[in-house]
Amino acid sequence: MTGGPDISVIIATRNRCESLQETLEDLRQQTIEGEATYEVLVVDNHSTDDTRPTVERIARAYPVALRYLVEERRGRVFALNRGLSGATGAIIAFTDDDVRLGRAWIATISRTFRAYHADGIGGPVRPLWIGERPRWLQDRFVRQLGVVDHGADVFQVTDESAGFIGPNSAWKRSLFASLGGFDEGRVNNSEDVEWFLRVFRAGYTLIYQPEMALSHKIDPARWTKRALARRFFRQGRACALGLQERGTDRAVCRVPLWVVRFYLGLHWQALRCRMRGEADEALWHWLRRYYYLGAIVYCFKDWLTRQPTHRPRPVVVQIEFGDTIPISR
Repeated sequence: MTGGPDISVIIATRNRCESLQETLEDLRQQTIEGEATYEVLVVDNHSTDDTRPTVERIARAYPVALRYLVEERRGRVFALNRGLSGATGAIIAFTDDDVRLGRAWIATISRTFRAYHADGIGGPVRPLWIGERPRWLQDRFVRQLGVVDHGADVFQVTDESAGFIGPNSAWKRSLFASLGGFDEGRVNNSEDVEWFLRVFRAGYTLIYQPEMALSHKIDPARWTKRALARRFFRQGRACALGLQERGTDRAVCRVPLWVVRFYLGLHWQALRCRMRGEADEALWHWLRRYYYLGAIVYCFKDWLTRQPTHRPRPVVVQIEFGDTIPISR
């Protein structure tokens, strides 16, 4: 068995070389103080900017191994599985190319795994505004942009609603060896949600650690009302995958009737709030319609195009690892 780092940090990226440089600089400045050794893997998902020369330039003076990998298939899920296949640490940590990390991020991950005998851990993802936040962009909208915060206390996750997502999570590599990689049948970057649920339902020990918080850049110029509606629609499509797997709801053309009721009811709620002069509430209900519309459209298309009714799920990739690298004690 060969030696190697305790933690592999995987970053999937595409055409964000300037933002990626900031994330890599944060990882350069980690104060591990003997807590752990680590490597960084950047998986380029078909970038057309200067991502490759930028990473190669940074790697020449990087304090730890900084490796550049390429995944030609378009989609974050493919890039994540490519990173997994190249990782050598006993712990696999995931973050994004548009986040800022605290200097103790790596050390906190290492300490938490040891202190709580965890199989997986996650932490808060907080908004970092790049520009002035518009008044209409309420907190409940911001939570739909990948923001996670379950409070200030460490706890073991015993409820699916207290999940954590890809930009700030870490897992024992052995989980991927036993449960497989990310589901390549996922749409719209929902693979990390499916993975969390797969691990949670398998009975592994998952810990929420607020001390490993990071900041996710949000550009208000990008998030118009139309863009937010599209995101809600895509999230509804991703939700529909779970509805199809469950298959216990009363449905017409494979569209659950309760989803249709919610969709129609939100029209009335939005109109009623608008008549009362409650503009923020009206906007909230109006945009939520797109979530349920996305689920309806996906389920209906599923009914039109897929035979037999029960399709094979999930499309899980078996990850081929090399030697297992032990966690330092």
